[in-house]
Amino acid sequence: MRTLLLASVLLLFSAIACRAVYPTPTPSPTPLPRPPAAQPTVAPTPTFTPTLAPTPTPAGVVVRVSSHPQFGPILTDPQGRTLYLFTRDEPNKTNCTGTCLQAWPPLLTQAPPVAGEGVHSNLLGTIQRPEGSTRVTYNGWPLYYFASDQSPGEAKGQGVRGVWFVVSPAGAPVGASSPPTPAPTAQPTPSPTPIGQVREVRLSLRFPTFTPNRVRVQVGEAVRFVLVGESGSHTFTFESPDARVDLPVRGGQTVTTDTLVFTQPGRIRFWCRPHESYGMVGEIEVVPAGQSMPPPSMEPTPTTTPERDYTY
Repeated sequence: MRTLLLASVLLLFSAIACRAVYPTPTPSPTPLPRPPAAQPTVAPTPTFTPTLAPTPTPAGVVVRVSSHPQFGPILTDPQGRTLYLFTRDEPNKTNCTGTCLQAWPPLLTQAPPVAGEGVHSNLLGTIQRPEGSTRVTYNGWPLYYFASDQSPGEAKGQGVRGVWFVVSPAGAPVGASSPPTPAPTAQPTPSPTPIGQVREVRLSLRFPTFTPNRVRVQVGEAVRFVLVGESGSHTFTFESPDARVDLPVRGGQTVTTDTLVFTQPGRIRFWCRPHESYGMVGEIEVVPAGQSMPPPSMEPTPTTTPERDYTY
Protein backbone atom coordinates (compact mmCIF):
# COMPACT_ATOMS: atom_id res chain seq x y z
CA MET A 1 0.00 0.00 0.00
CA ARG A 2 2.79 2.37 0.93
CA THR A 3 4.51 1.50 -2.33
CA LEU A 4 1.44 2.33 -4.35
CA LEU A 5 1.07 5.68 -2.64
CA LEU A 6 4.67 6.56 -3.26
CA ALA A 7 4.33 5.73 -6.95
CA SER A 8 1.28 7.95 -7.26
CA VAL A 9 3.09 10.88 -5.64
CA LEU A 10 6.05 10.52 -8.00
CA LEU A 11 3.79 10.39 -11.02
CA LEU A 12 1.96 13.50 -9.92
CA PHE A 13 5.22 15.29 -9.29
CA SER A 14 6.50 14.38 -12.81
CA ALA A 15 3.35 15.75 -14.44
CA ILE A 16 3.66 19.05 -12.59
CA ALA A 17 7.30 19.32 -13.56
CA CYS A 18 6.60 18.71 -17.25
CA ARG A 19 3.86 21.30 -17.29
CA ALA A 20 6.23 23.81 -15.80
CA VAL A 21 9.02 23.13 -18.30
CA TYR A 22 6.86 22.83 -21.37
CA PRO A 23 3.99 25.27 -21.07
CA THR A 24 1.05 24.83 -23.42
CA PRO A 25 1.53 27.19 -26.34
CA THR A 26 -0.97 29.97 -26.69
CA PRO A 27 -2.45 29.93 -30.21
CA SER A 28 -1.64 33.05 -32.27
CA PRO A 29 -4.60 35.17 -33.19
CA THR A 30 -5.68 34.80 -36.80
CA PRO A 31 -4.66 38.03 -38.63
CA LEU A 32 -7.46 39.98 -40.14
CA PRO A 33 -7.22 40.40 -43.93
CA ARG A 34 -5.79 43.75 -44.94
CA PRO A 35 -7.99 45.85 -47.20
CA PRO A 36 -6.53 46.25 -50.69
CA ALA A 37 -4.45 49.32 -51.20
CA ALA A 38 -6.31 52.11 -52.85
CA GLN A 39 -5.25 52.52 -56.47
CA PRO A 40 -4.58 56.07 -57.68
CA THR A 41 -7.28 57.41 -59.89
CA VAL A 42 -5.87 57.89 -63.42
CA ALA A 43 -7.51 60.62 -65.42
CA PRO A 44 -8.65 59.40 -68.87
CA THR A 45 -6.39 60.41 -71.74
CA PRO A 46 -8.18 63.11 -73.69
CA THR A 47 -8.83 62.37 -77.34
CA PHE A 48 -6.91 64.92 -79.41
CA THR A 49 -8.54 65.98 -82.62
CA PRO A 50 -6.11 68.11 -84.58
CA THR A 51 -7.51 71.18 -86.22
CA LEU A 52 -6.64 70.93 -89.88
CA ALA A 53 -5.56 74.10 -91.60
CA PRO A 54 -7.83 74.88 -94.55
CA THR A 55 -6.41 73.90 -97.93
CA PRO A 56 -5.16 77.10 -99.52
CA THR A 57 -7.15 78.12 -102.54
CA PRO A 58 -4.89 78.36 -105.61
CA ALA A 59 -4.33 81.96 -106.51
CA GLY A 60 -5.30 83.16 -109.96
CA VAL A 61 -2.59 84.53 -112.20
CA VAL A 62 -2.31 88.32 -112.22
CA VAL A 63 -2.48 90.16 -115.53
CA ARG A 64 -1.21 93.71 -115.39
CA VAL A 65 -0.34 96.60 -117.64
CA SER A 66 3.31 97.53 -118.23
CA SER A 67 4.69 100.44 -120.16
CA HIS A 68 6.79 99.34 -123.13
CA PRO A 69 9.23 101.87 -124.58
CA GLN A 70 8.19 101.02 -128.14
CA PHE A 71 4.56 99.91 -127.93
CA GLY A 72 3.26 101.87 -124.95
CA PRO A 73 0.96 100.25 -122.36
CA ILE A 74 0.64 96.51 -123.01
CA LEU A 75 -0.50 93.43 -121.08
CA THR A 76 2.13 91.45 -119.17
CA ASP A 77 2.26 88.82 -116.43
CA PRO A 78 3.30 89.79 -112.86
CA GLN A 79 6.99 89.41 -113.77
CA GLY A 80 6.62 91.81 -116.69
CA ARG A 81 6.79 89.17 -119.44
CA THR A 82 4.94 90.28 -122.55
CA LEU A 83 1.62 88.68 -123.49
CA TYR A 84 0.35 88.28 -127.06
CA LEU A 85 -2.83 87.51 -128.98
CA PHE A 86 -3.18 85.48 -132.17
CA THR A 87 -5.45 87.11 -134.74
CA ARG A 88 -6.35 83.71 -136.22
CA ASP A 89 -8.00 82.71 -132.95
CA GLU A 90 -11.74 83.03 -132.55
CA PRO A 91 -13.56 84.55 -129.56
CA ASN A 92 -12.81 82.28 -126.58
CA LYS A 93 -11.37 79.63 -128.89
CA THR A 94 -7.74 78.91 -129.69
CA ASN A 95 -6.47 77.86 -133.10
CA CYS A 96 -2.84 77.58 -131.99
CA THR A 97 -2.21 73.87 -131.39
CA GLY A 98 0.53 71.28 -131.71
CA THR A 99 3.95 72.71 -132.57
CA CYS A 100 2.46 76.21 -132.49
CA LEU A 101 2.26 75.96 -128.70
CA GLN A 102 5.99 75.26 -128.48
CA ALA A 103 6.67 78.72 -129.86
CA TRP A 104 3.65 80.38 -128.21
CA PRO A 105 3.01 78.87 -124.74
CA PRO A 106 -0.41 79.83 -123.36
CA LEU A 107 -0.95 81.82 -120.17
CA LEU A 108 -2.43 79.34 -117.67
CA THR A 109 -4.15 79.79 -114.31
CA GLN A 110 -5.50 77.59 -111.50
CA ALA A 111 -8.15 80.05 -110.37
CA PRO A 112 -9.99 83.02 -111.83
CA PRO A 113 -7.38 85.49 -113.13
CA VAL A 114 -6.80 88.69 -111.20
CA ALA A 115 -6.84 92.13 -112.78
CA GLY A 116 -3.71 94.07 -111.92
CA GLU A 117 -3.23 97.78 -112.21
CA GLY A 118 -4.60 99.16 -115.48
CA VAL A 119 -6.42 95.93 -116.45
CA HIS A 120 -10.21 95.84 -116.93
CA SER A 121 -11.45 92.95 -114.79
CA ASN A 122 -14.60 92.56 -116.90
CA LEU A 123 -12.41 91.69 -119.92
CA LEU A 124 -10.60 88.84 -118.14
CA GLY A 125 -11.88 85.32 -118.70
CA THR A 126 -10.84 81.70 -119.06
CA ILE A 127 -11.29 78.76 -121.41
CA GLN A 128 -10.54 75.09 -120.86
CA ARG A 129 -7.80 73.30 -122.81
CA PRO A 130 -8.47 69.73 -123.99
CA GLU A 131 -6.05 68.24 -121.42
CA GLY A 132 -7.87 70.04 -118.60
CA SER A 133 -5.74 73.11 -117.89
CA THR A 134 -7.28 76.57 -117.82
CA ARG A 135 -6.18 79.34 -120.17
CA VAL A 136 -6.54 83.05 -119.59
CA THR A 137 -8.37 85.21 -122.11
CA TYR A 138 -8.70 88.98 -122.42
CA ASN A 139 -11.55 90.51 -124.33
CA GLY A 140 -12.17 87.00 -125.68
CA TRP A 141 -8.58 86.59 -126.98
CA PRO A 142 -6.53 83.69 -125.54
CA LEU A 143 -3.24 85.08 -124.20
CA TYR A 144 0.20 83.68 -125.04
CA TYR A 145 3.88 84.11 -124.31
CA PHE A 146 6.54 84.01 -127.03
CA ALA A 147 9.27 81.44 -126.37
CA SER A 148 11.99 83.77 -127.63
CA ASP A 149 11.22 86.42 -125.00
CA GLN A 150 13.73 85.58 -122.27
CA SER A 151 13.49 88.71 -120.11
CA PRO A 152 10.74 91.04 -118.89
CA GLY A 153 10.05 93.80 -121.38
CA GLU A 154 11.10 91.83 -124.47
CA ALA A 155 8.54 91.70 -127.27
CA LYS A 156 10.28 89.76 -130.02
CA GLY A 157 7.01 88.16 -131.06
CA GLN A 158 5.42 91.46 -132.07
CA GLY A 159 4.16 91.31 -135.65
CA VAL A 160 5.36 87.76 -136.37
CA ARG A 161 3.74 86.67 -139.67
CA GLY A 162 1.40 89.62 -139.31
CA VAL A 163 -0.81 87.63 -136.91
CA TRP A 164 0.88 87.87 -133.49
CA PHE A 165 0.62 91.12 -131.55
CA VAL A 166 1.06 92.55 -128.09
CA VAL A 167 -2.21 93.48 -126.38
CA SER A 168 -3.46 96.90 -125.35
CA PRO A 169 -5.37 97.46 -122.07
CA ALA A 170 -8.51 97.73 -124.22
CA GLY A 171 -7.96 94.15 -125.44
CA ALA A 172 -6.91 95.03 -129.00
CA PRO A 173 -3.76 94.11 -130.94
CA VAL A 174 -1.16 96.84 -130.89
CA GLY A 175 0.29 97.69 -134.33
CA ALA A 176 3.99 96.89 -134.81
CA SER A 177 6.52 99.47 -135.90
CA SER A 178 8.60 98.44 -138.88
CA PRO A 179 11.92 96.84 -137.94
CA PRO A 180 15.02 97.60 -140.01
CA THR A 181 15.08 95.74 -143.30
CA PRO A 182 18.22 93.67 -143.96
CA ALA A 183 19.99 94.14 -147.25
CA PRO A 184 18.70 91.69 -149.86
CA THR A 185 20.97 88.96 -151.08
CA ALA A 186 22.65 90.12 -154.26
CA GLN A 187 21.54 87.99 -157.20
CA PRO A 188 21.44 88.64 -160.93
CA THR A 189 18.15 89.97 -162.25
CA PRO A 190 16.42 87.10 -164.02
CA SER A 191 14.99 87.58 -167.45
CA PRO A 192 11.73 85.98 -168.51
CA THR A 193 12.22 82.33 -169.30
CA PRO A 194 11.80 81.55 -172.98
CA ILE A 195 8.91 79.27 -173.88
CA GLY A 196 9.90 75.63 -173.58
CA GLN A 197 12.60 76.33 -170.98
CA VAL A 198 12.38 75.91 -167.22
CA ARG A 199 13.61 78.50 -164.78
CA GLU A 200 15.19 77.23 -161.58
CA VAL A 201 14.74 79.16 -158.36
CA ARG A 202 17.17 78.19 -155.61
CA LEU A 203 16.05 78.44 -151.97
CA SER A 204 18.21 77.70 -148.93
CA LEU A 205 16.46 76.36 -145.83
CA ARG A 206 18.12 77.19 -142.54
CA PHE A 207 16.21 77.93 -139.36
CA PRO A 208 14.51 80.37 -139.07
CA THR A 209 14.41 81.55 -142.71
CA PHE A 210 14.15 80.67 -146.34
CA THR A 211 16.83 82.50 -148.34
CA PRO A 212 15.46 84.25 -150.31
CA ASN A 213 11.98 84.35 -148.81
CA ARG A 214 10.35 86.41 -151.58
CA VAL A 215 10.25 85.21 -155.19
CA ARG A 216 8.52 86.66 -158.25
CA VAL A 217 7.45 84.56 -161.25
CA GLN A 218 5.37 85.34 -164.32
CA VAL A 219 2.06 83.87 -165.35
CA GLY A 220 2.75 80.97 -167.70
CA GLU A 221 6.40 80.69 -166.71
CA ALA A 222 7.73 77.17 -166.06
CA VAL A 223 9.55 77.08 -162.71
CA ARG A 224 11.36 74.50 -160.60
CA PHE A 225 12.37 75.20 -157.02
CA VAL A 226 15.75 73.81 -155.96
CA LEU A 227 15.63 73.41 -152.17
CA VAL A 228 18.94 73.24 -150.33
CA GLY A 229 18.79 72.05 -146.71
CA GLU A 230 21.47 73.85 -144.72
CA SER A 231 20.65 72.31 -141.33
CA GLY A 232 17.85 70.72 -139.36
CA SER A 233 14.64 69.29 -140.77
CA HIS A 234 12.19 71.45 -142.69
CA THR A 235 9.48 71.39 -145.34
CA PHE A 236 8.73 73.52 -148.38
CA THR A 237 4.95 73.76 -148.35
CA PHE A 238 2.40 75.81 -150.27
CA GLU A 239 -1.03 75.55 -151.87
CA SER A 240 -2.23 77.40 -154.95
CA PRO A 241 -4.95 76.98 -157.59
CA ASP A 242 -2.32 75.33 -159.81
CA ALA A 243 -0.38 73.11 -157.42
CA ARG A 244 0.09 71.81 -153.92
CA VAL A 245 3.66 71.16 -152.73
CA ASP A 246 4.77 69.65 -149.41
CA LEU A 247 8.37 68.41 -149.60
CA PRO A 248 10.53 67.45 -146.59
CA VAL A 249 14.10 68.81 -146.74
CA ARG A 250 16.75 67.74 -144.25
CA GLY A 251 20.12 69.33 -143.61
CA GLY A 252 22.61 68.31 -146.32
CA GLN A 253 19.90 67.42 -148.84
CA THR A 254 19.02 69.12 -152.11
CA VAL A 255 15.46 68.52 -153.25
CA THR A 256 13.91 69.74 -156.51
CA THR A 257 10.21 70.25 -157.10
CA ASP A 258 8.40 69.16 -160.22
CA THR A 259 8.08 71.77 -162.96
CA LEU A 260 5.38 74.22 -161.97
CA VAL A 261 3.40 76.66 -164.11
CA PHE A 262 1.33 79.34 -162.40
CA THR A 263 -1.67 80.49 -164.41
CA GLN A 264 -3.16 83.21 -162.19
CA PRO A 265 -1.63 86.43 -160.84
CA GLY A 266 -1.50 86.72 -157.09
CA ARG A 267 0.54 86.02 -153.98
CA ILE A 268 1.20 82.48 -152.78
CA ARG A 269 2.46 81.96 -149.26
CA PHE A 270 4.95 79.15 -148.59
CA TRP A 271 6.14 77.91 -145.21
CA CYS A 272 8.05 75.30 -143.24
CA ARG A 273 5.52 73.23 -141.33
CA PRO A 274 7.58 72.58 -138.16
CA HIS A 275 8.82 76.17 -137.96
CA GLU A 276 5.89 78.16 -139.32
CA SER A 277 5.14 79.58 -135.89
CA TYR A 278 8.72 80.80 -135.65
CA GLY A 279 8.26 82.90 -138.78
CA MET A 280 9.88 80.54 -141.31
CA VAL A 281 7.63 81.62 -144.18
CA GLY A 282 7.95 83.22 -147.59
CA GLU A 283 5.98 84.39 -150.61
CA ILE A 284 5.76 83.67 -154.31
CA GLU A 285 4.40 86.64 -156.24
CA VAL A 286 2.86 85.68 -159.55
CA VAL A 287 2.73 88.70 -161.91
CA PRO A 288 1.29 89.10 -165.41
CA ALA A 289 3.58 88.06 -168.25
CA GLY A 290 5.90 90.84 -169.35
CA GLN A 291 6.00 92.63 -165.99
CA SER A 292 9.38 93.62 -164.59
CA MET A 293 11.18 90.89 -162.66
CA PRO A 294 13.24 92.16 -159.68
CA PRO A 295 15.67 89.70 -158.10
CA PRO A 296 14.49 87.44 -155.29
CA SER A 297 14.71 89.33 -152.02
CA MET A 298 14.58 89.02 -148.26
CA GLU A 299 11.95 90.39 -145.91
CA PRO A 300 12.61 90.83 -142.17
CA THR A 301 12.47 87.69 -140.09
CA PRO A 302 11.76 88.03 -136.36
CA THR A 303 14.35 86.93 -133.82
CA THR A 304 13.57 83.38 -132.76
CA THR A 305 14.64 80.68 -130.37
CA PRO A 306 17.37 78.14 -131.23
CA GLU A 307 16.35 75.54 -133.75
CA ARG A 308 14.74 72.27 -132.80
CA ASP A 309 15.42 69.31 -135.02
CA TYR A 310 12.16 67.78 -136.22
CA THR A 311 12.26 64.33 -137.81
CA TYR A 312 9.81 63.09 -140.41
